[in-house]
Amino acid sequence: MKDYSRGAGIITNVWKTDVTIAFNDQTVSGSAGCNTYTAGWSTSGTYDPHVPGEPDANDGQAIAFDDLSWTEIACGNANIMEQEGETLELLQATGRWVVRSDHGTLSLRDGEGNFLLRADPVG
Repeated sequence: MKDYSRGAGIITNVWKTDVTIAFNDQTVSGSAGCNTYTAGWSTSGTYDPHVPGEPDANDGQAIAFDDLSWTEIACGNANIMEQEGETLELLQATGRWVVRSDHGTLSLRDGEGNFLLRADPVG
């Protein structure tokens, strides 16, 4: 994931950490910077496509992550541990997902459409 928001602005990942997210058949997994996580996921409702230049709180589709679990390895850096805690909290707060049609970036948003996490496509 590229960056995230705690509601007071955009935060870029801690230097030299990889925060990742990968969707598979009804499971999502990744790294929060040091520890790994996994959860189930499901969507509901129809998908409302993103229109470049016209952001809309209803862009995307409702999504829920359930049974979120993660490893608990001490990472030795307070900033990384803080980033991990925030990333996991934001995943649990996610209510919508949207992929920007102009460059394929995945955005996870809360139920009101506020930005939480952003991930660039791999490849």
